[in-house]
Amino acid sequence: MMKNLRKTSSSRSHPGWRIPWVIMTMGVLLCLYVITATHLSSAIKETKYDEFQRKLAKNLAEEEFIKTENNREKKRIETRVQKEYEFQQQNPEEFYWDRSNLTIAPKPHLFLHVPKTGGSTLGQFFKRNEGSKKFVHVWSHPSLQSMDKVTSKDTVFGHFRYGLHFYFNRSCSYLTMLRDPVDRVVSHYYYHLQNRKDPGHAFAKNRTFEQWINDSPAAHNEQTRMLSGIKSHDFPDQNDLDIAVHHMKTFVYVGLSEKFHESLVMLKYIAGTNILRYRSINKGTKRPPKAEVSPEIIQKIREMNWADEILYKLGKEIFEQQRNIMPAEFASEVVELDKLYAKRNSTKSGTTNATSTTPSTLSTPSTPTTLSTLPRTFTKPSEPSPRTISTSPSKLSPTTISSSSEPSPTTSKSPSEPAPTTISSPSEESSTTTTTISLPTTTISSPTTTISLPTTTISSPTTTISLP
Repeated sequence: MMKNLRKTSSSRSHPGWRIPWVIMTMGVLLCLYVITATHLSSAIKETKYDEFQRKLAKNLAEEEFIKTENNREKKRIETRVQKEYEFQQQNPEEFYWDRSNLTIAPKPHLFLHVPKTGGSTLGQFFKRNEGSKKFVHVWSHPSLQSMDKVTSKDTVFGHFRYGLHFYFNRSCSYLTMLRDPVDRVVSHYYYHLQNRKDPGHAFAKNRTFEQWINDSPAAHNEQTRMLSGIKSHDFPDQNDLDIAVHHMKTFVYVGLSEKFHESLVMLKYIAGTNILRYRSINKGTKRPPKAEVSPEIIQKIREMNWADEILYKLGKEIFEQQRNIMPAEFASEVVELDKLYAKRNSTKSGTTNATSTTPSTLSTPSTPTTLSTLPRTFTKPSEPSPRTISTSPSKLSPTTISSSSEPSPTTSKSPSEPAPTTISSPSEESSTTTTTISLPTTTISSPTTTISLPTTTISSPTTTISLP
């Protein structure tokens, strides 16, 4: 019995019997850990979800508040614009910009960019001239929260409405650019189709061009709506047109998309821009030319954009007034800009504007001689002929220029025999003395052009001077 007890005690003292208990204990602890972690993670998720819901509700409330405030502010500005117009109508010419004298418009400059009038390209142009610290580009009418940033700049550019000057504590200068209403509407629709990130892409892709014209406010007097500053989402009426016309007469600058380079050079003398370089952006590539649009649709666009038609006509008149006060170098600067970008466009398209260097021959005096046609090799005759100079009342023989390659005959004299100098008086027997001036044939030769001068003869009945 003692032996059995010893065996049992010895077997319990052996470490092997503890292994299953350790494994079972670790398994229990692992299960407790998993259960605890699961409960904690679910509690954390619930807490985060509740916090997210609270933040979302707060943000939605703030956005709704901001939207409500901005709508109230928009109506307040529209009312203020209307009152300003009524006040200025008492003496409107006092507020019109003087276009009889060329002056630099004071800053800040507010460039009101109507969509699809080439203004995005001008935005980069202004940014290059002003610098990023003095320039801001807004893609919609600024909210109240961003006004502090906007009003601190010298140049504001974008799709804002008239009335932004009310937020500045200094006098502002409005600028804009107009475009033919038909071209602008066609370009606007196909720009929506081309750019998937554009906000109007979804609205345009589900409609034909004619349907979009009927449904979209952007196809109805968009230029009048933005320049008037009121009814931003409605269809303009006659009152809106009257206000837009009055506002445009107060603008310091009105450009035309159809005369882009002239408009660009005008900015140099009106806005004080110096760098006349730009890069075309937001340019539609899928729109058809105006000639391919049916006449019925064109007529429909003109009827629906009746206010823009009147505004564009006035814009062309203002543009001519601006051009009349430009300095003398204005035309040459426009020509240089045309040449520069014509060369760039031809380089991009893989074509060159280099003229052919075909050799030309000067055969008649009426052919103009340019620097490029002058020869580079000059050949003189080996023996010059004597020259005789005399005066005569008779008519001079004409001097001709011929393309003959053979030199005319000349008279040469030996250097050792100098010719006598004879001065004859009128009492001499000869009634008529003919004096011949023989000039050596001057030949200017080149691979392509030869100019030959023949002998010139001047006769005189009285005096003869012969020089060797």
